Amino acid sequence: MGSLRDVWRSRFTRYMEELQRYMKFIFTGHLAIVLVFLLGAGGYAYSNWLKEVPAGFPAAPLAGILLGIILAYAPPVTLLKEADAVFFLPMERQLGTYMQGALKWTIASGIFMPVAVFVVFIPLLNTVYGLKGLALLAIVIGVAALHLWNVRTEFAHRWSDQGEGVWGDRIIRFILSAAPVTAALYGKWWLGVLLLVPAVVYGVLKQRSMNGVPFPFLHFIELENGRMTRFYRFANQFTDVPHLRGAVRRRGWLDWLYGRIPYSRKGAARYLAARTFIRTDDLFNLWVRLTVLSVLGAAFIPIPVASGIFSAALAFACAYQLRDALAGSPEFRMDRLYPLPAGAKAAAARGTVRRAQAVQAVLVIVAASFQFGFGFVPILLGLTVYAVSELTMRFTGE
Repeated sequence: MGSLRDVWRSRFTRYMEELQRYMKFIFTGHLAIVLVFLLGAGGYAYSNWLKEVPAGFPAAPLAGILLGIILAYAPPVTLLKEADAVFFLPMERQLGTYMQGALKWTIASGIFMPVAVFVVFIPLLNTVYGLKGLALLAIVIGVAALHLWNVRTEFAHRWSDQGEGVWGDRIIRFILSAAPVTAALYGKWWLGVLLLVPAVVYGVLKQRSMNGVPFPFLHFIELENGRMTRFYRFANQFTDVPHLRGAVRRRGWLDWLYGRIPYSRKGAARYLAARTFIRTDDLFNLWVRLTVLSVLGAAFIPIPVASGIFSAALAFACAYQLRDALAGSPEFRMDRLYPLPAGAKAAAARGTVRRAQAVQAVLVIVAASFQFGFGFVPILLGLTVYAVSELTMRFTGE
């Protein structure tokens, strides 16, 4: 097998190849369009808001709480596999060399989020408190140090307690992380340093609690499997993930949506399409996710043209993927044995997507009304969503 350090290196290489394989599909799809519009519109709205921000705005508590939440969520990335519970047992004493690589990668890959959030807060903090220069640099270093502390402390807690009470540990670390950051943002450096003492003590106690405790292979393997499954489900929205099996949920609270479809030969395809859409996680979650993004764009993008382009792009992505999934599934299903009229399946898929997009259009109108007031602009945005969806179904695919 070689040393566990070599095992980590080989696994990390394969893991990076796997990430690159799917990332190139993720960031060339509708997510790239969403990010461009969100960053552009968000930056424009943020810069305009900073010109009118009141002097007493609680920027420090807001930044401290948000950073505390991000810092406290620090699950380790171990790349462990199910067979390791057996094959790593003879080398458990050398497991530290493997875990050092895992912790280094967890720290390096997770540092971007808290630092990026703090960078976004810098213009606000500078406007409200006048923080700049060395003060901001010192806080950035402190946030990075707290990130390292949170990663190692959560890892120690998971080892010593086998994952039990992890959210209680996160609440404690949230408080211990948010308090010194908030104090430093207010300019009370002595208080910030003083508040770091309980954090250091808590981290040392957690590290010591690992001593003599066998490594909980099953917990860390389950944690890693869950993390990779979430990534594959996310990637599956942009490209096919062959080894991922789609989940199906009952969602009985939505039975009324297809309960009114006539019980007849003509209604069979409609019933199957509607039920497939509602009960299939990949399809239903795709629609929910893109609808939420459309609603957020309509509610917060202040430029009507940009909001319209944003909503239209998401409507196209949503209608295209839903229609393609409902009408073009290549695998054999029992409905192929029934004597349904030619084209019934494609027509049912279009009808289901048309109704789903009509709901999306109404929600966009409601959300845009908060931004522009109920009138021409919100109605035009809703009509744009529905029109783009209809044109997408008519001129793509079958």
